[in-house]
Amino acid sequence: MPPKSSSKKAKFSRWLITIDARRKPGSYPGGEAGLRRNYELCARLLTEPHIKRFIFFTPKGHAYETHMVRAVEEHAVEKGPNRGFVHMHLLLSCKHHSNIRLSYPIFKQACDKSLGGKCHFDAKIARGGESLDDIRAYIHKGSAAKAAAAEEGSEEA
Repeated sequence: MPPKSSSKKAKFSRWLITIDARRKPGSYPGGEAGLRRNYELCARLLTEPHIKRFIFFTPKGHAYETHMVRAVEEHAVEKGPNRGFVHMHLLLSCKHHSNIRLSYPIFKQACDKSLGGKCHFDAKIARGGESLDDIRAYIHKGSAAKAAAAEEGSEEA
């Protein structure tokens, strides 16, 4: 049997994450602006240098500095139409030369701390079933609607 190739072909991993503090903006310290600011802090955790705490590599000996090409996060904070809860959708995309895992419990714990209490946390691997454009449209749906409404308003003026 021939030995395994040790080529360093780049791999891609993507996660779709939803974080919800489960609190109405009026009951949150600082109101909606304070809540949005703390969601931004959660998103910032997935940028360098903080992201290193949440990504684990296998096999042993692999490290962020040597095997991660780049990690990019995209997020949007929106207010739910039905119950009025402000929440965040986030897409984390990583290009790497190893096997990686995002530690959900450690990242959730950091978000709980940033948001000042237990939050709803849902994370899933974004596989090939949905295109990257579909995921981005889902994340930015609130901002796209606002942009379209603003564009309609400017056309009427």
